[in-house]
Amino acid sequence: MYVTIIKAFLKYAAINPVAHLYVIYHTDELLSFAQAIIDISPQKDSITLVGKVAHSELQYWFNSADIIIAGSYYEGSGTAVCEAMSCGCMPVVTDIFSFRMITDNGRCGLLFEPGNEAELLSVLKQCSEIDIIEKQETALEYFESNLSFEAIAKKICNVAQSI
Repeated sequence: MYVTIIKAFLKYAAINPVAHLYVIYHTDELLSFAQAIIDISPQKDSITLVGKVAHSELQYWFNSADIIIAGSYYEGSGTAVCEAMSCGCMPVVTDIFSFRMITDNGRCGLLFEPGNEAELLSVLKQCSEIDIIEKQETALEYFESNLSFEAIAKKICNVAQSI
């Protein structure tokens, strides 16, 4: 949920004023609530609410970012996170089954409890203490070897050949 992300990020921006969050979202039922939270914060300039972006444009956003943050309570496939990883973004995502698989149990990203603003803030603080470039490289390598179309096709072929 992007409200949890916004609240945690505003607190993070207070201690890391160069950080900036661009929020891309598909639905706007919480937009007025999120905007109200941003408007009263001294760090309001650290967040840009982008809105819906055409799928063909996402690669430009992902290639310009260091980290992707996803606050889902459940996720069937995690396509956006996988696509971001294919562009070298380090995932900071909720600790749910699909994201554990996508991040190799957090080896190539950082996990936080869904809806837990304090835990997300703690994870964001960790971003200042770790080698993000190394995590980005790990995320890209993991994507290429496990999540890419080629990797999935190879796994399917291996299964088919073993039958």
